[in-house]
Amino acid sequence: MAYHLINIKITKGSDGDATITAEVAADAMSAYRVHAIDQLGKNIKVPGFRAGHIPANVVVKTVGEATIMQEAAEIAMTEQYPQLIKEEKLSIIGQPNVSITDMGEGKGMAFSITATLLPEITLPDYKKIAAKHLGKRTEQTVTDNEVTETLTHLRRERAKIEKIESGSTPETATKETAEMDTLALPPIDDTFTKTLGYDSAEVFTEKLKENIKNEKANREYEKARIATIEELIKEANIKVPTSLIQTELENMESQFAHDLAHAGQTLDQYLADTKKKKDDLHKEWEGGAKKRAAMQLLMREIAIKEEITPDPNQVQQEVDHIVSHTKDANPDSVRNYVAAGLRTELVFRFLESIAKEEK
Repeated sequence: MAYHLINIKITKGSDGDATITAEVAADAMSAYRVHAIDQLGKNIKVPGFRAGHIPANVVVKTVGEATIMQEAAEIAMTEQYPQLIKEEKLSIIGQPNVSITDMGEGKGMAFSITATLLPEITLPDYKKIAAKHLGKRTEQTVTDNEVTETLTHLRRERAKIEKIESGSTPETATKETAEMDTLALPPIDDTFTKTLGYDSAEVFTEKLKENIKNEKANREYEKARIATIEELIKEANIKVPTSLIQTELENMESQFAHDLAHAGQTLDQYLADTKKKKDDLHKEWEGGAKKRAAMQLLMREIAIKEEITPDPNQVQQEVDHIVSHTKDANPDSVRNYVAAGLRTELVFRFLESIAKEEK
């Protein structure tokens, strides 16, 4: 694939973004135009001509010059953009914004690209940091008091449901149940646990202990993950590009809106009730967004070094699921989001395996 770009200019901003301007030479665009006519000719029907055997002048007359040049531009960028990245040694993350600034029959094609450059990252000793935090796994125990508290909570929930089924409103049932003496609450007995699929209250209690133990272990591990990433970010001292922080803020906003929807509320309702604007939320979340973006950069760098890659089939399955359930979802953005999430999980599993070996 020949490289046909001229007048290349790269301007790097302080926010981590770069603007790249360049031109595809006129002779190359003429060749791309011929290619575009050929491609379009395979996909149109013209009376009197066999599909795929339509003369170029007929194709031009049928679809118009604007359509041809648009197709030529897409072909040109598909071929030349990867070459540009390679030749200019650019490390770009995310989806670049490409705009055609000048183009026409017999002319070259001028274009502009706004993209986020990958910041320089010096990885700290991530294996040592992982061993320090993820290697600390203590055997979890469950006290009688913890079991009693959980059972009391379940008994109050059972009492609330019974009151609602008897005609009380959820609000009234919640208030009355909260005020009930423990001795007055319905028991967690064999009859009740059998409705939950357990042979007896004893079996149910043992399963409850196991669940509490697993929950405590998961909380401990989550704290270890947070401590690991906090130290990695601190030691790496990454200058996070502004556009990546903005992307994380948008992701956080989408997740917040999703959570509100599950609670029966919209984001607009929440903003009205709290007398806030979206900008207020973004300011509150900015620190967290910056950390999330830094984490993604670190996970990406470790994944590259350790050759860790998400399963393409799993990525595609999750992308298809999200796109089918989310209105106006951008497949490319969803793919980046899904791939990053799966990659992060795989890197953490790798770090945990390293931590176990170091113990």
